Amino acid sequence: SNVLQEGIAEAIASTDDPANIDYFEKKLSEDPSSAPMIMDKYLDILLSQNITTMFDKSAFLFKQAIRKDMDKNAKYYFVKGIFEIKDEILGAALNVEDSAKRIELEAKAKMLKAWIQEIKEKETDPQVKGMLGQFN
Repeated sequence: SNVLQEGIAEAIASTDDPANIDYFEKKLSEDPSSAPMIMDKYLDILLSQNITTMFDKSAFLFKQAIRKDMDKNAKYYFVKGIFEIKDEILGAALNVEDSAKRIELEAKAKMLKAWIQEIKEKETDPQVKGMLGQFN
């Protein structure tokens, strides 16, 4: 049941243990329709990790978002996830002193931006296209 799922997700997400990321990814891959319920919890954990982990995991979100059979609502949440990671990385880039590091972070953010663009361009459903319009 969804209540139970949310309870489990809640309990797992209350600890920022990176191992929990795997639990969420398995869940999101097997049952993308759970995305609206658990994506925020997944992102809470993800956004508390280091930039490298965040960036690596955004590839998982991208892979899900471009699945042919992806549910509209779920797709929205996967793209939202990429968008939030991109914003987090851009924020880090603004706050870093070392210019080489800043350039590296900006490049990562740019790549995520390109992924979001690609998803939006490939989307044929006008309703989904509209929903994804807010993510840049």
